This record gives sequence, C-alpha cells and structure tokens, in this order.
Amino acid sequence: MLVTTLEGLKEYLEEHSKTYQSKRSEIYKYKYLDKTHYLINKVMFSNYIKYKTDVDKYKYVPLKSTILQARLGKDKVNIFKDLAPFLDIDHSYVAADSLSKSGYSKNDDRIGSGLSVIRSKTKGYKLNKKALKDLGIGEAVICDKDLIRNIKEYREKQRQNYSKHKVTKQALYYLYGLKVDKKELKAIQEKELKLATSEINRKHLNNCTDILLDLNTKTTSKDNWEARGFFFSRSSKLSGGRLYNTYNSMPKAFRKALRYEGKKLYEIDMKSCAHSLMALNFINSLSSINRENEGRLLDIVLAGNFYESIAMACKEVGKESYYKLYLEDRNLFKTKFMKFIFGKIQTKYKPTFQKALESISPKFAKYILDYKSNEGYKSVSIAAFNLESSLFLDNLLYKLDNNSFILNVHDAVYTTKDRIEEIRSILEDNVISMFPNLNLDFTDTKNLFRYE
Repeated sequence: MLVTTLEGLKEYLEEHSKTYQSKRSEIYKYKYLDKTHYLINKVMFSNYIKYKTDVDKYKYVPLKSTILQARLGKDKVNIFKDLAPFLDIDHSYVAADSLSKSGYSKNDDRIGSGLSVIRSKTKGYKLNKKALKDLGIGEAVICDKDLIRNIKEYREKQRQNYSKHKVTKQALYYLYGLKVDKKELKAIQEKELKLATSEINRKHLNNCTDILLDLNTKTTSKDNWEARGFFFSRSSKLSGGRLYNTYNSMPKAFRKALRYEGKKLYEIDMKSCAHSLMALNFINSLSSINRENEGRLLDIVLAGNFYESIAMACKEVGKESYYKLYLEDRNLFKTKFMKFIFGKIQTKYKPTFQKALESISPKFAKYILDYKSNEGYKSVSIAAFNLESSLFLDNLLYKLDNNSFILNVHDAVYTTKDRIEEIRSILEDNVISMFPNLNLDFTDTKNLFRYE
C-alpha cells in the first residue's frame, strides 16, 4: 500500500500548524503528528479498499465520523484545519443504497428533476495534488525502517496504556480469547455476499472474513495486538466514552461465527437503550414531587416499549402515517426517531416526534430541547453514549473477572449461554445503582433487557 512519510507531514506541521507548535512536550507533538498521519493514510487506505485506484486517480471516499472522533479525539477539529490544504471534501456524498431507492443515480439528476438534494451524514474525502506533491505520497511503496519502528513503538505504548486500566485491560483480555467457527463463517460470508448490493459491500465482507481468519491463527495476546486487522481504542468522555475494536465494528451477522472457549455467543441488549437511559437520567434528576408527575414516562421505559409508545403518541397527535410506518417498517421508524432525537433543532415547524414526545412528557421533551440549545445538538448523543458506556462497560467490567466473558458492542454485550443470567443480573443492578432517586428494584427492571 502507498504510504505518506512522517517527515513530509512533520516539516509541514512545524512550519504551519499553530496547534503542533503550541505543544511543549515532544511526546504530545509526536501524538499529534501520528494522528495527522493516521487521517492521511485512512483516506488512502479507504480509497484502495473501495476503488483499487492509483494514487493519482483518487475518488471521494466516506469516513465514519464516530471512528475519526475516537481516533483523533479532541484534536479532530484542529487536525482537519491543519490538513485542509491537502484534502478535497465532497459535502454531497450520498450512500449508494439511498440513491438507488430514490430512483436516481446522481444528485444532478434529482436537481434536474426539481427534487431536493439527498445528503448523507458522511462526507467524502480525497487527497489533492498538493498532498501528492508536498507529503511524499507515492514516492515509496515500502515503509522505511524508521516509520515501521515509530508505528510499532506507538502501538506498544497504546497497549501498555490500555493494560494499566481495569476496564480496557479486561476488555482486551476477552478479545484475545475470541475465535471463529470457520464453517459457519464461510456460510455467513456466502449468504451476505448474495445480499450485497454493491462491489464496495462485497469487498468489505471479504475483507472482514480475511481478518477473522487471520486472527483465528493468533495464539498469544502479542500476536493478536500486532495482527493486521486488529484494532482497539476507547474515545474520551467528551466523545461518548465508547469502545471500538475489530469485532464490534464489523457487520452483526459475522458475530454469529464468533466463539469463546468453543462456546457460541448470545446478545444481551437494552430495549430502546439510548432514549431509555436519557429518560431515566432525566427523571432521576428531578425533585421527588416532580418525579411523581413522570409516572407515564417511567412506566414506558420500564415496560421496554418506548418506540411503540412514541408511535401510538404520533397517532394521537394526528399523524397516523407514522404509526403505520412503525407497524410496516419498525427499523425505518426507529431511524427517523433517532434522527429527530439526536439531530439539529427544527426551527421552521414543530416535528411530529416533538409533539408525540410532548404528549407523553412535556418536561422531558423540553429537557432534550434545552440540552441541544445549551450544549449543541451533538451533546444529546454524547450524553447517551456516556450513559451506555457506564452501563455496559465501566460498571460491568469492574464486576467481572477472567472466568466471565463479554464482547461490548456499545448498547449491548455478547456473552456465552452459561453467563447470560449473571450478566443480565449485573446490568439490572447497574441500572438500579445509576439512578438511585428512582428507588427501583429487580421487579422494575425485569423487562429492560432481552437476549437472543
């Protein structure tokens, strides 16, 4: 794979980056340099995987903002500002399946037909000619010894840092023990390839299969950590505190082939997790008198039927089409509600979901609006992610030892069948302890979690 050179980036940052210049410690300068290097190489690697293009024929590639945030952390904004001269950004990038459903292949076709432009959450990126010229990209196709050494040293420091903390150390211990059932993996790969709608999807599925098969051959923690397809990171609390790794970032279907000590894995998740936790957190923050007035909202959360209640509320406020959507396509209904609850404030008119939420709990609806107004709309998702991380990571892993097992996937965990009741009991206890003012007990939390 073509790579940039650290020297090209370092010289540029030393001369032009105020952020880099402001860092007094050499180790912090190196970390910032490493992050900028990661972004440039991420664009190149994504282009190679998706399009197999030469370095001088780059196309726009989408990069997930959540992954970028996890890897770049609080330096993300400054890094994009520093690398702006080298990156071209396509703000109108649209996922292929979104366009195909609309019946148009390009946004130009939509504009020509008088339709609005479809915009995706994910922007497209590519390197421009200045990057190819000034950063030394393409001048060498083999990493030099210094670069290889720097990368290895940084990775080793990462491993050591994660091994110092109880939560990340335990999470890594569990990941190192994962294997795959080759026969089932092959069957899943073949099934998913038949369902794939594009060449990009097929390449991704084949790449996931290759990574799992390669990790299956590793016998030590060191071998796992240094494997080509293994990655592990945790974002800061400012970004939601989520844990990202190879296994929770691949398609859900592939996890059915995972085994721990030869045992199949089962998923335990919390129903309507993000919204339920935000609602519980809101009620918990109220005075005892005001908490009594939120009985309907609390009952909805504890019954585990948040989405159904929102759909019914939509019907009550005159939008029966939303209720029909819930009955016909629950996943699409959930997606639309997620966009509302985590999206920007709508100022031109009051959204149907806003009216529905107000009919259930006017104060909770205002609580979400105030959160967005005071902290920015992204603060709601970050707050929800932090609550999820507390429930499914910190407060869970601190109570487990090497004899247990979980694989965290943000708002759920996977475990072996013989550990389901143990893990579920701990999760219910976590909810009770996280929201002490609600005075919950195990009879209240019995419907919050499900497993499959």
